[in-house]
Amino acid sequence: MSASAQRKLSQAHQHLANGDAPAAARLCEEVLSRAPRNPDALWMLGAARLMAGDANEAASLLERAVAAAPAHGAALEQLGVAHFMRGDHAAAVRALTSAAAIPGAPPSVLMRLGHAQGTLGNWAEARQAFEAVLRRLPEDPDTLYNLGVVDMSRGEAALACAWFERALSRAPAHMEARERLAAAYLALGRYPQAAAELERVVESQPANADATEALAEAVFQKGDTDRALDLARRALALDAKRAGPYILSAQIHHVRGDLDLAAASLEAGYASTGDDLALATLVHVAHRQCDFEKWSPLWAQMKARLPTSSRLGSPLWLLPEDTTPAEQLDYTQRWVATSYPPTVAGPARRRRAPDERVRIGYFSGDFHQHPVPCLAVETFELHDRERFEVFAYSYGPDDGSAMRARLAGAFEHFVDVAWDPNDAVEKRIREDDLDILIDIKGYTAGDRLAVMAKRPCAIQVEWLGYPGPMGAPFIDYVIADGNIVPASDERFYAERVLRMPHCYQANDRKRAAPEPRTRAEYGLPDDAFVLCCFNQSVKITPPIYERWLSLLRALPGSVLWLLDDNRWASANLIAYAESRGVSRERVIIAPRVPVIEHLARYRAADLALDTFPYTSHTTGSDALWEGCPLVALRGATFAARVSASLLQSCGLDDLVADTLEEYEALALRLARDADLMRATRARLTAARDSAPLFDSPAFTRALEALYLKILA
Repeated sequence: MSASAQRKLSQAHQHLANGDAPAAARLCEEVLSRAPRNPDALWMLGAARLMAGDANEAASLLERAVAAAPAHGAALEQLGVAHFMRGDHAAAVRALTSAAAIPGAPPSVLMRLGHAQGTLGNWAEARQAFEAVLRRLPEDPDTLYNLGVVDMSRGEAALACAWFERALSRAPAHMEARERLAAAYLALGRYPQAAAELERVVESQPANADATEALAEAVFQKGDTDRALDLARRALALDAKRAGPYILSAQIHHVRGDLDLAAASLEAGYASTGDDLALATLVHVAHRQCDFEKWSPLWAQMKARLPTSSRLGSPLWLLPEDTTPAEQLDYTQRWVATSYPPTVAGPARRRRAPDERVRIGYFSGDFHQHPVPCLAVETFELHDRERFEVFAYSYGPDDGSAMRARLAGAFEHFVDVAWDPNDAVEKRIREDDLDILIDIKGYTAGDRLAVMAKRPCAIQVEWLGYPGPMGAPFIDYVIADGNIVPASDERFYAERVLRMPHCYQANDRKRAAPEPRTRAEYGLPDDAFVLCCFNQSVKITPPIYERWLSLLRALPGSVLWLLDDNRWASANLIAYAESRGVSRERVIIAPRVPVIEHLARYRAADLALDTFPYTSHTTGSDALWEGCPLVALRGATFAARVSASLLQSCGLDDLVADTLEEYEALALRLARDADLMRATRARLTAARDSAPLFDSPAFTRALEALYLKILA
């Protein structure tokens, strides 16, 4: 190469260092006009094109440079950058791997290789590259930060925290590390620490909408709804096209009981962003309000997105809607894949001596006055303590109720982890070295399945709390029965189905209700035929409600007794009835009262009507236990078959219909035939002492047999 060309390339290199890409490009082009294969000129011209934003031409030039000089490390590094900018991350990895193999390759090559591997989801390879940088640049903040990003992406939030904290100890002004540290704290449930970090980010970067929104979430989780709402509004002021603050505002209003404000926030958010989660949350709120006119077109839009979206909210929201078992599983698996970190390997199965007790743990946030553990409390009490050592991990509030005290006494080990972060809960469960961990919460509100996702136990089971497919790789088994999940439906479950011999639902024979009040005290006519349904409003769908109103029209003097779930639902259900020719006086709303008083209401009713497709669960057991016949409709999904299982386990499968027409005709026949009603009540009374549904000791032994079968 001539001295003139060498001078030009030296000047071009200086121009690149100063950021003057056009000047560098001109000098390189002059050299290439005489030496078209000069690798340094091709490399620097490619770098200049990269600086100008033309990744395609840069890649072409850099490939020519590498063809001319295969060991040209700088050209290989820039080629990797060009491929990365073009979106060809696999090609970027190939080029950067070649550059890294050249002796003396600078740390920047390894850093870029780590980024490219991470973009492809090759986290082990990314970690390897960043660790190689760290060996050469010990305590480099950016490298420490990148290792944290890798661990966070692998679902290792606790490890990520350590990297981010270490990066910040070296560079306190590294706001990206601080923001990521807060995200790791949020993932671990360490809300005060997350809020503290985000406060510093927002103070330093007032226009950072991401950090402001994350701070709103952290503050909300701490319980400060006023400030959380203010921060959500600030995030929207920074970026009105963000769906998150609208959804968070709606959550805050929902928690406060202001469903109208929640709906308004979601409507604004959906109109502004078209976001899937905003739509799904709006559908859920409209359904809870029984605003059928609003709900119907919104649900149609949501259902159209169901086959492809993974952001339509909790799978729980699908249960009261018109969905098939296949749709539920398909969506749930997609949602789990994006909502939980990659499943990690759990501990090895515990080696248990032949005479050693089986250790089982129940995991829930509902160990207080809540329908699900209220069903299972006697089963917990009846576990055979000579064969089983029983743990409870409670992450919900202590409500000070008698049921909380009873539940706490039902287990050998009642472990309150309500204030512990997720990694501490996982560590505690691992240290207890269980044989089986049973979640009884599922995807219901307030779950901490992130702990289950970390695999603290080798065998993990879902039971009772969630009537649908879990679709999660960290759940091995689901407990059902032959009515709820027939063998032909196992294909709709990613987990293995275990079946109880009768109904999967436990019952508590110790629950007792006082004598009911008079009908007049309940606001009921003395001589009316009383149809009741005390399910949540979100379970009431237009087709089933139309049948209830049809029954009222066919039964002069009858009334419909519903639970006051929320004031909007009550008002909308009454208004809907009036629009269908049923006077408001015939739809009677029961106020919320303590559970013992509520149970007595069933003895003032004549016939319980089931919802569909999300059927009665605890409410069905309550009605049957209190001697009130239940008319049910059987469908295809888990949630649509629970009440049928309850009735069959009581010897009352003749009260189960398979179509809406049969359902209405069955209820009408019972209401009109006094002898049939008396005979049905007599059978139900006898069932309390003889039916499998209420045989808690036999139920407990069968449940234990399933646990032993798993371990066999």
